[in-house]
Formats: sequence, structure tokens, C-alpha cells
Amino acid sequence: MDVRSPAHVSLGWLWFDDDPKTSLEEKVRQAAGRFQQKFGQPPRLCYVNERALNGQPTTCGPTRVVGAGNILPGHFLFVVEEGYLGQS
Repeated sequence: MDVRSPAHVSLGWLWFDDDPKTSLEEKVRQAAGRFQQKFGQPPRLCYVNERALNGQPTTCGPTRVVGAGNILPGHFLFVVEEGYLGQS
């Protein structure tokens, strides 16, 4: 599956943080922590603006972070694929 276009998305959760003093990794960690509080499991995939990653996917703990051109700067889209969190 191409991570830029998941075939089956059952849930998306958007987080916004444009604080220039906070690193991308810290922003993802903070958002992932809130995601885990809300849904009971850590997120596995997060899309960010492609310029934030300089074209290189990365990981932050258990979360894969991927750049995408359709995500606005400062936004973090956590995608839950079908079957995750007990959904089908």
C-alpha cells in the first residue's frame, strides 16, 4: 500500500500546532499522546506538510510521519486505517 494514499481510512484526526519554538518531533509526540488518551492506542500514521520533512518520511516512536502536499503547514493528520482501533 502506498502510504501517501491509504486504501481504507476509517478515521482521521487533525491536530494543529504552529509554534515555531517546538520541533516537529515534539509536536508529533504531543499530538500522539493526546491521540492515545482519546482513542486508547498510539497512532501509527501521521501526514504533515511535505516541506516539514524535506521529502524524507520519518518515525516518531510508533508513529510513521509522512509528508504530503495537501496538508497545510502546522497541521498533523493522523490516519486510522480500516481495522485499526477495532473498526472494520
